[in-house]
Amino acid sequence: MEGTGTKNILIATVLIFLFLVIWQLFIFKPKVQQTPEKRPVEEKAVPTVTTERPLIEGLDSTIFVETPLYIAKISKKGGAIVSFHLKKYKTSEGNPVNLVKKGGALLYSPDKFFEFAGSDTIKVDQIVELVLTDTVDSTIKRYVFDPSSMLVGLTVESKKPSLLVSAGGLNFTEKSRKEEERYYSFLLKNDKLKKISIKKLKEIKKYPLDNLRWFGVRTKYFLFATIPTTKEGVVEFQSKPEAITFSTPALKKEFKVYVGPIDYFILKKIGYDLSSVYEFGFFLIRPFSMGILFLLRFLHSFIPNYGWILVIFALMMKIVFFPLSRKSISSMKRMQELKPKIDALQKIYKNDPQKLQKEMMELYKKYKVNPFSGCLTLIVQLPIFWALYQILRTTIDLRGAPFIFWIKDLSAKDPYYILPILMGLTSILLSRVQGTAKDPQSKMFAYFMPIFLTLIFLSFPSGIVLYWLTFNVLGVLEMLLIKRLEVRHD
Repeated sequence: MEGTGTKNILIATVLIFLFLVIWQLFIFKPKVQQTPEKRPVEEKAVPTVTTERPLIEGLDSTIFVETPLYIAKISKKGGAIVSFHLKKYKTSEGNPVNLVKKGGALLYSPDKFFEFAGSDTIKVDQIVELVLTDTVDSTIKRYVFDPSSMLVGLTVESKKPSLLVSAGGLNFTEKSRKEEERYYSFLLKNDKLKKISIKKLKEIKKYPLDNLRWFGVRTKYFLFATIPTTKEGVVEFQSKPEAITFSTPALKKEFKVYVGPIDYFILKKIGYDLSSVYEFGFFLIRPFSMGILFLLRFLHSFIPNYGWILVIFALMMKIVFFPLSRKSISSMKRMQELKPKIDALQKIYKNDPQKLQKEMMELYKKYKVNPFSGCLTLIVQLPIFWALYQILRTTIDLRGAPFIFWIKDLSAKDPYYILPILMGLTSILLSRVQGTAKDPQSKMFAYFMPIFLTLIFLSFPSGIVLYWLTFNVLGVLEMLLIKRLEVRHD
């Protein structure tokens, strides 16, 4: 039984991280979900976009709209948004991200060419209405831009029902295309948020608007959402070519459009349940995830560097769980002291497992030892670890956030793998300081686990690795402190 505490902790750690990795690679992947239709939808309601060519060609007649938050370019052909650069969010080259793909178009009106009487360059420092008119059939398209929001208003008035097509999807903004594809989905929001993986969508999907609050498309960090006011009509999703087609019999369509980051606080302020797109994890860890996100944002209000915030958060967790950790280490020590008695019981009752189990339980009860206390600390902390993993993996706050030296982006992996290697070394050091791995099997686990975790963490965002590295370093200091306190207590 010697080394039982260490083995329990190591096994629990393996299970925790295997579960997290399995969740990320398999369970988390968005699956195609089919929402039952409330009423039949006629095929003719939404014409299919059949061309793979860009819907916008010859963009020589455009209007530039600049607000403090973004720069949008609107083509007079179709009155579509053909580029949307967010000033705050940068590419790896340092340029503002463009959420519209090259050749793509958001809110495109087929077969329309609009005229605009004003300047082709509009500076928005107050609420501005941009009115576009198609003189052929008197269709009017009004955009409303607010300098303080990424929510855009749009009204379309026509003499006969018309379509709006958002083609080309959202532009990928991150280095890892594989990571972006994992999140790349069409979205529908009614009572619950439905995700349809664009990569897996093989056929055209149509849904009535009668129970939809909004619909759209997302990447890992950004969202394009349409919020219709009418409940008549249908929305169509197709992956080849990527398009969202919105059709309604109403001659006057009013709705709002969000083009921007998946930032919980921004989306919550806007309303319309847009914040439901933010992924806090399943219901058991959701409260922990929300608490961690609020705490990180609060700390960032006076600590500008998210790297140091993660270091401070790890310290806070160690302080909060110190009493539990001390009790766990003390119990493990007492388990080691009981080893001679346990070995004796194993020899006496080697042929009677039930009797052996009963006598061991009596022994634990007599000396007030909990054989599972080694795992207890990790089990109690598991929801927090998992919630932190969920937040650090998805929050836009860490996107492009530097730490120090070579760590320029806490949402990306360490380019030189220094943090994962240091994490592995500190894991070995922590095991040595604990000093409970004395039998050959426990020693093997003590070296195998850090190597195993290091290999897993090589591709993890550096923010997650930084947190775990800090947690290990603080764990070593914690162990030394507990040992010193135990010596004084004895």
